[in-house]
Formats: sequence, structure tokens, C-alpha cells
Amino acid sequence: MNFDSSSVGFDIQSPLGYTGVFGVHDINIAQIYNCRMGLRHNCPTTGFSRIQIAQAFDIGTDAVQVTSGDKLTIRLDAAWDINKAALNSCGIFIQSSGKDYVLSANVQKRGTNIPYAAIALDGTIDDVLIENVSAKDCTFDILRALTTGTNIIIGACQTNKSRAITATVSGGIPVILSQNLFYVGGTNNIGQIDSQFCTTGRTITLVFTTSITVFDGNNLKLNGNFAASADDTLTLTCDGVNWYEVSRSTN
Repeated sequence: MNFDSSSVGFDIQSPLGYTGVFGVHDINIAQIYNCRMGLRHNCPTTGFSRIQIAQAFDIGTDAVQVTSGDKLTIRLDAAWDINKAALNSCGIFIQSSGKDYVLSANVQKRGTNIPYAAIALDGTIDDVLIENVSAKDCTFDILRALTTGTNIIIGACQTNKSRAITATVSGGIPVILSQNLFYVGGTNNIGQIDSQFCTTGRTITLVFTTSITVFDGNNLKLNGNFAASADDTLTLTCDGVNWYEVSRSTN
């Protein structure tokens, strides 16, 4: 659908009507373009709802923006020419206090407009699964530096390096399910990898961008503690329960 460039393409508000769907909804959009914002979701939900957009392009700000609503599955199959208004706009922007999200996004730069992030989280957002992210020439793959939520199955992108992660205050780190190379920054030391990411046969490599320590203990079975500095690497493999050191390199 082609919309006026100053409008919101689809505006889901409560309580009634297509521009006001309350409760569970299943929305499939083939194509949306030429609007200020592609789809805005601003209504509470009482059950799991699904939004799928096959294509979104020529969007002034965000392709999808959620300002209210829990229990959402959002899949943005292809988006480009996002951020035409130069407002740090994203493919999917979750800007609320919510929970229970499943997200995937394929966002890329075409022409001169650089999307800020494929997916951005801003608020107290709990229980998020990032199924798939492709962010070609975006400033960030995933931006979660502004969220204080828990159980977010992604990496905390605080630099423009793809697949960046930081340790939590308690010493754990998350890793994106579908990826195996991670840049590790921040100031917190690492004492474990969150258990839901440990699948049998999975091997990951950590590339450090700062000086922190990875401790031998919990579910990390290392050849002693690893005092990492910038550009050092640590490769780990998982047996379904623990992560075992394969190799380390001080560079």
C-alpha cells in the first residue's frame, strides 16, 4: 500500500476498529511504502498476536514502532530506505515497558539512507527472542543499550561492530542464537554464558574489545581464567550443558 508521506501506514490503537484492534490480531502486509511510519502498535494485548510485513520501504522513520503491547511476534522480511527523516530510525523499534516478544528483521541500506538499527529496544522489556537479524550497512544490528529488561536473547550492541555483546552485572553473557562470532566489550567480567544458549555441538568465538576476565567455573570449563585484552580471542564449544575451551589467542 502506498500512503501519504506524512502519515502512519497502519495505526493499531485501542479499543475498536481496524485502526484500533484490541486483543489478539494476525496482520499480514505484503508491501507498505511512502509514509512517515510504516506500522505503529499502541494497544495492550490479551493474547499472542502476530504481525508480518513482507516489504517496507521509503519510510521516513521506523518501519514498525511498538509503544504499547505485550505478547507480539513481529517479522519484518525486507526493509530498505528507512530513516529518510534522519531521526535514528529503525526496522523494528520497541519503545515501551512490555514482555514476551519474538522479533526478526531484514533491514538494509539502499541509496543514501542509513537505517539506525534493524531492531532497537528502549524501555523495560522482558523475555525477548530475536529469531533472525540481517542488517546490511546499518549503524547497529541490534541496539539494546537503553533497555533494562531481562531474558533478552540477543547481544548488547553498544558499538557499530556486528554481533557485539557485553557481560551482565552478574557476570553472564547472552549470545544470539543463529550466530557464532561475537565482539565482547563493556567493563563486567564474565563468569557464565546463559544456559538457554547452550546447544550440543555449538561452537562460538569471542573477540574482545576491552580488558576483562573470563572465569573458569559455572558452565565455563576453561584451562584456567582468561585475562583478555583488546583483540584477544576465546573459542568455546558446548556439549548441551557446559562450554569447553577449544583455544585462546592473545593478539
